[in-house]
Amino acid sequence: MKLSRRGLSRSAGLALVIVSIGALVACVQNTNRDPATSAPAPTATTVPVQPTATTVPSASTPVPTTVPIQVGTTPTQLGLFLELQGLGENTVVRGDAIVASGITSPDAVLSINGVIIPINDDGSFEVTLALTEGPNLLEVVSSDLSGNQESRALWVVALPEDA
Repeated sequence: MKLSRRGLSRSAGLALVIVSIGALVACVQNTNRDPATSAPAPTATTVPVQPTATTVPSASTPVPTTVPIQVGTTPTQLGLFLELQGLGENTVVRGDAIVASGITSPDAVLSINGVIIPINDDGSFEVTLALTEGPNLLEVVSSDLSGNQESRALWVVALPEDA
């Protein structure tokens, strides 16, 4: 408990002492007479103290929710795979189109040359790709939400139909 003397005033044998204890402030007045002569007892006067205002938020603060997320770091952990069917390195075709098909993980995102290709519920896909005469690079990428990727890059050579 901390006591502090705020002020002291002496006038005509009277003493006025202002004492504060925490938030309580009191004035003590003494006539400074000898108690043996029946001097009046000291009197105390309580001085009201203004309370300190504290703001309380009116809206409740949301409580954070923790949701565990499992993140795989390698394709084998999550079963990510990519298999192409009927296409190999340096495939030669006659015409200006080829059917690319295969299978990947059912929850994967598949793209060929940067274009997203729809896959079936079982992970299978089939798409007709336009080719230009000569060599065509096909970059097939299967990726999952964890950032894992399986990719294949292969060349398909398109010859004219009448050659």
